[in-house]
Amino acid sequence: MKTNPKKRAFSEGVDKEIQAVAHATWQAIGGEILECSGQDSMSSKDVVDIVMDAGYMEKHGIRGYMKVSDETKRIIHDMYSSQKMIEAVQREVKKAFSKFKRYGY
Repeated sequence: MKTNPKKRAFSEGVDKEIQAVAHATWQAIGGEILECSGQDSMSSKDVVDIVMDAGYMEKHGIRGYMKVSDETKRIIHDMYSSQKMIEAVQREVKKAFSKFKRYGY
């Protein structure tokens, strides 16, 4: 069964907030991640994987991003409740880091 690529998982405001939270998360953890890895930049794929890992978006992104709707907070808090939700959030995080092939701090 194919999914409709034009069908949005979240409203426009929420998808932009998720992307902003992803960026805020990378700003909070990116320097330390790069320092520990001995790299000065990482591929966008690796950044997406790291940002979505271990509750970083909830711990660092939401707290680092001042105005986030309750819906966005709930989505990020509950994103590991189902594979479908993980994939929907991951699509937005990938969009957040699609501008460049590599990201530094």
